Amino acid sequence: MPISRQDVLLKEFDWFATDSAGELATCSSAGWGEIPAIVLQQCTLADSPMEHIDRLIAVMPEIGGHRVEAHGPGTCQEWPLLGNRGLYVYDWGHGSTYERIIVPTVPVRADTLCSEILALLRGVTVSQFTFACCRSFPGAGLGLPV
Repeated sequence: MPISRQDVLLKEFDWFATDSAGELATCSSAGWGEIPAIVLQQCTLADSPMEHIDRLIAVMPEIGGHRVEAHGPGTCQEWPLLGNRGLYVYDWGHGSTYERIIVPTVPVRADTLCSEILALLRGVTVSQFTFACCRSFPGAGLGLPV
């Protein structure tokens, strides 16, 4: 059964996205952030994208470093590790947008990843912008299945 918005309200829920350049980001909802409906429809609580973050870190090699761009309301020890693996990291700003927190020095492209990793991501495609140019974005209304 798919997750509902009520299921994740006030609970940490991370989801993944691919931008129009094919680069990847993880977005931390911080329990309040808007989550694209397609993300909720694709998974169950037992098999949500955030349940796979440790596995992603284990199977994805470090390909560069990262730059801390901002400090959101949350902190997560995995964020720098994801940045070193080429993912941008966004945190819900408890306002109305996701704020970019981590910028990878070498962004990873979805088309360079194996099918196992892509299956763990269960990401959405955001075609309105690139993560390299976008410091913040709203969560609602975004995304098509990857």
